[in-house]
Amino acid sequence: MARILTVTLNPALDLTVRLGQLVPGRLTVAR
Repeated sequence: MARILTVTLNPALDLTVRLGQLVPGRLTVAR
């Protein structure tokens, strides 16, 4: 069960991290 959770959570965490890096960059570009 734990292995299934990690497999599903890892991509989600990766996406949130990438979005967290992209959004501030786009905000600074928009200014």
